[in-house]
Amino acid sequence: MNRSVLLLPLLLVSGSAFAWGECEHSAPREAAFDAGAARKLILATGAGDLRVVADAKATRVTATGKACASSEELLAAIQLVTGSEGGVPSLKVDMPQYEGSWIGNTYAYLDLEVRVPAATALRLQDSSGDVDLAGVAALDVRDSSGDLDLVDIAGEVVVRDSSGDVVVRGAGAVHVVDDSSGDLRISAVTGDVAVDSDSSGDIVFDNITGNATVDHDSSGGIRADDIGGDFIVRSDGSGGVSHSDVKGRVDIPEDD
Repeated sequence: MNRSVLLLPLLLVSGSAFAWGECEHSAPREAAFDAGAARKLILATGAGDLRVVADAKATRVTATGKACASSEELLAAIQLVTGSEGGVPSLKVDMPQYEGSWIGNTYAYLDLEVRVPAATALRLQDSSGDVDLAGVAALDVRDSSGDLDLVDIAGEVVVRDSSGDVVVRGAGAVHVVDDSSGDLRISAVTGDVAVDSDSSGDIVFDNITGNATVDHDSSGGIRADDIGGDFIVRSDGSGGVSHSDVKGRVDIPEDD
């Protein structure tokens, strides 16, 4: 993709291929700090895949990764930065900034693994690449592109996603504020599931103890199985709605 940018983080190659897999220049990146009594963490990552693992025995936040770039200059600009926002510890990825037009096969990304205490409530902002995350106390995630695989979240999961599939397997509750494209699959939730807006892709609910609600769906099928509470779809554009084993009230558009 040819792209002209002004002081924006470098995410994609400027040719037709995505940067992942290319790594002409590489270096390890590491960061760690004591979590102390903090029960919250802000994590902001850039281009690259991310894995977050909660450890019941951990008292520190540790991050290890591999930075890759098309030049040594871009590689040096990829850094892990620790700090705090409003008293909440933070770990952020600094990515290269460039003013002008990218020419040729130019890329920079960081594949990262972060280990956190299991009691951590995480606020995550990720720009591109897949995210695998398991075991945190609660999660609020904003993701631009790439798949999300979220497993065994004790509390509420809040999702704002632009593109890519979203899978939630095990959570206290789920609130999808906005999902632009990609499938949405949510299962094994002990509370309610609410989808405010979904633009495209299928929605699948399975083994939901509470209510399962979709306010607006533009396109793609909706399927609900094993719902302990109500199943409600207020607006559905195309794709059809089906359900089975709903113990509460079913309220779906008449055409479905």
